[in-house]
Amino acid sequence: QDRVGLVVFAGEPKVQLPITSDYRMARAFARRIDPSLVSVQGTAIGKALEQALLAFSGDTEQSHGRVIILITDGENHDDDAIAVAERAAQMGVKIFTIGSEFIKDEAGEMVVSKLNEEMLARIADITGGAYVRSSKQSIGLDEIVKAINEMEQTELSTVRFEEFNEQFQYLIGAAL
Repeated sequence: QDRVGLVVFAGEPKVQLPITSDYRMARAFARRIDPSLVSVQGTAIGKALEQALLAFSGDTEQSHGRVIILITDGENHDDDAIAVAERAAQMGVKIFTIGSEFIKDEAGEMVVSKLNEEMLARIADITGGAYVRSSKQSIGLDEIVKAINEMEQTELSTVRFEEFNEQFQYLIGAAL
């Protein structure tokens, strides 16, 4: 019953999928991720984290159970991702980071980037998350999903509407 959202980023973040509980739609959107979705190139991790934080409601009683999974090479060109991670920690949001050196460019060619593991580990540590380095065999999501499943769960608030078809008048009529 988890809800998921998807933010793609390079130099600027873009909400690819707002928070939803529709996993089929989430998979469809995830399959369509492409470098051309973001017009400004670069790596602005702080802006992407800020955009992801906007998806969470502000002050709620239930500050646990909110997670961001950041998949990036960790090369940060523009901003201070550490400051955003500190703000996330204050909001009760855990950030799990996956460092990947192998990414594809617009032409679909593999590009080797400089992995900044120290910064990704620090972001995860500040928020109580974890850092995993991906490999050619595994992206590292299995470890993170296991850690998320061990977290304290919260129930999503639901509103239930019921419509009653009152038929007491028939019984009263029969009694009279």
